[in-house]
Amino acid sequence: MVLNPANFFGAGGVSIENCTGAVATAVFYGLILGFIFPTLYQILLPLPIEWMPEEFLEIRRARIEFILKAIEKLSK
Repeated sequence: MVLNPANFFGAGGVSIENCTGAVATAVFYGLILGFIFPTLYQILLPLPIEWMPEEFLEIRRARIEFILKAIEKLSK
């Protein structure tokens, strides 16, 4: 029943008169996908700085330097 919406609605599916089950399922999936999964991933996985390759950090540094140089040119 947890991840199978058919268990909420039965074989008849969703009718217009009985759409509260569909709304409840959408809210349920929204909570799982939007809050619980990211929280679990954040707890279980290491910080991105620990596993991110050095190339990504170099790209970040280059972008920061580029932005700082552009700001310096604009300030003159």
